[in-house]
Amino acid sequence: MHPRVQFEALQAARQRETTAAFGETYALRAGFEGILACGVRCGHPRRTRYIGRQKVHPGHILTTTGLNSLRPGAWFLGVPRRRSPRSPLTRLLIAPIAA
Repeated sequence: MHPRVQFEALQAARQRETTAAFGETYALRAGFEGILACGVRCGHPRRTRYIGRQKVHPGHILTTTGLNSLRPGAWFLGVPRRRSPRSPLTRLLIAPIAA
């Protein structure tokens, strides 16, 4: 792509991100991404101890079942949701200055 066409496409995408419709769509995606991240952290579905679809699939079903009970349980107990990690520069900027 030419730099001008690429710049215009980027500006159009940034303009689209400011609309309410994009916010609604992104909220749905963000919710799904959070569930998926929790599943990867808790259930480790990317590594299985078995080889073959017939043995791996039940493991994925059990992981999904566990997530479906973990999320409402955490909500019921009042466990706060995990926050996104902050970069070292951000942590440095918001840290109080010692006198």
